Amino acid sequence: MTEIFNRLVKENITPNAYYVLHCIKDKIVPQKFINKELQVEKLKRDNWLNENLTLTPKSIIFIEELNGFFKKSKKKTSQILLGQDFIDKIQEYVEIFPNRKLSSGKYARVHAKNLEVSFRWFFENYDYEWQAIL
Repeated sequence: MTEIFNRLVKENITPNAYYVLHCIKDKIVPQKFINKELQVEKLKRDNWLNENLTLTPKSIIFIEELNGFFKKSKKKTSQILLGQDFIDKIQEYVEIFPNRKLSSGKYARVHAKNLEVSFRWFFENYDYEWQAIL
């Protein structure tokens, strides 16, 4: 929410003015608790609305930007992030390391399921191919 209010402040738009823009976009009559005439005059003066009370391109872009804050992002599956044959690639990676304990007392290999979580993070943050990793 802070990001939304910061954008409103940056554009010098009150929440009530944004509400009026939203109502015009969706062809809704604003509720009576705000002074829509006052808001409309300010929006026209600041080039958010045309004289015929239609949205300007600037306001359309701004509304879409703020609406983007409310869209839920789909969680990427391992198959999308790591590729179709990610299970085989992870297993190939595991087999690079010896199947024994190191002198530190820790195992040299990690369970493939734990590696899947780590590789998901890696592929979300870095742009490498499996060939380079292996």
